[in-house]
Amino acid sequence: MILDIPAIASKLAPEFVGDSASLSTICIRTTNPKYLLFRENGTSPVCVAQVGSRDELTRLDAVLQRIHSIAPELVAKPLGMSPFGDRCVHLQSGMPGLPWFVIKDKTRSRERWLHLAALAGTALQRLQNAVGKQAEWHSRLKPGEELRRQARICAEQGVELSTRATLHIEQQAGLLDSLGEITSQYQHGDFCLNNLLVSDSSVAIIDFDEFGRTVMPLHDEIGLALSIADLSPHRGVSPTPKHEQLRGLYLHHLLWRINQTHHFPTRKRARQELLARVEAAPGLALDSLSP
Repeated sequence: MILDIPAIASKLAPEFVGDSASLSTICIRTTNPKYLLFRENGTSPVCVAQVGSRDELTRLDAVLQRIHSIAPELVAKPLGMSPFGDRCVHLQSGMPGLPWFVIKDKTRSRERWLHLAALAGTALQRLQNAVGKQAEWHSRLKPGEELRRQARICAEQGVELSTRATLHIEQQAGLLDSLGEITSQYQHGDFCLNNLLVSDSSVAIIDFDEFGRTVMPLHDEIGLALSIADLSPHRGVSPTPKHEQLRGLYLHHLLWRINQTHHFPTRKRARQELLARVEAAPGLALDSLSP
């Protein structure tokens, strides 16, 4: 398929992409394959092609269209869709900035980490501001019940939790019940360093496949805090969210991610790490998300 992508891209957006013969392609295997198309000697992709079902990509296209119209430098511009066999190809503009695995060796100093954390936090805030302007991207929920629901899904999928962890989840769900029913906005779903493209002064956000799958408050803040805590060589640089119900929201985040990755064998190690965090959560201190 990789040989077909340049021609598809050139047909979908000829003025943007140009002649397909001048493009080279790199495939990145994630949940859905993504193809990065480069011009000769180019350091950033001209565009990115994603393969998936029509329904999934139609939804993705609508999300990117809406956010790009508000914050064009924050997310990719959708360039069109094309059928390909029983699936579809979705084309997006390339974004400036380097992926995490490229810049990690250059971000060793504490000052660079603080700068990166600040840029990531600003990008998340800008995304939330854009999402907050869309009335249909808000939903009502009961946080306590939502935590219990994720625990039930884990049980249905055969995830084994200790009695101690199960009791702690129910305890935290009870504390979240004090919030009652609230209105919250859509979350990115997988907001972490791996889904950011970083330059010296800005950050672009990628991978909106899980956008809106949860509206649990602070889901994205917790995801960002955990990714910085996991990857940082320094302590005390994580933008830890502050909230009196943080423990319950943190548990929901972990269980939700376990459930989202259940059907993907390549995410087995990630699930094991998430499950270990759930089991350790009964002893969690409110400041322990900071590295």
